[in-house]
Amino acid sequence: MDYSLKVVGYDEKTNTLQVQLDETLNLERLNTYYKGDLSNVLGSLTLSDPRSFTHKQRALYWALLKDIYNHFGNATTSSHKEFKKMYQVEYDQEISTKNNANTSVEQMNKLIEIVIDFMFEWDVPFEKGFELLPRNESYFYYLCLKHRKCCICGKHADICHADVVGSGRNRKKIDHSELRFYAGCRGHHQEEHTIGINAFLKKYNITPIKLNYEERKKLKIGG
Repeated sequence: MDYSLKVVGYDEKTNTLQVQLDETLNLERLNTYYKGDLSNVLGSLTLSDPRSFTHKQRALYWALLKDIYNHFGNATTSSHKEFKKMYQVEYDQEISTKNNANTSVEQMNKLIEIVIDFMFEWDVPFEKGFELLPRNESYFYYLCLKHRKCCICGKHADICHADVVGSGRNRKKIDHSELRFYAGCRGHHQEEHTIGINAFLKKYNITPIKLNYEERKKLKIGG
């Protein structure tokens, strides 16, 4: 059962959301589903993004397709069609990048993420597109870690700690859940040690990320 709604209130302390439905709730059907016990009603809430996608997002998307063309020789229009198909399969909806399209910022970000993931997976060099990558996005930093690509220059990288681990401590016994990470090539990692982590992060506008247990497991980071 799908309903459109409007949020009218939220209590942060109790994590309780109040909504107003745009149509009458079908109580008869719900009572049939849950045998009259509505306290067991479960569901999910999808909050739509009202923002229209930006020119910057569109420019990044086509720059990335151009990087793919330069690497494989595939026409950008052909790649565009394939990535739209991948998006439709992944999210069960169509997407358009035309200027007058009703595409949101969130939807466009998801399409760009599919392209970036493809480029990392197939080792496609980032050229013009790398300059436009949304480096404040945690997804970008995670992909750099996953594929061992320097988040600054795109070269082969190691997983680097953005927080002081401490000398003489066994890294295998450290709780990594509160530590932040970024992917850095040897040259940039050495620069970090030379100028200090705070100056380094500020210089390259890097936002290191924390990793949950599953992410650390995939990246083979203990603790």
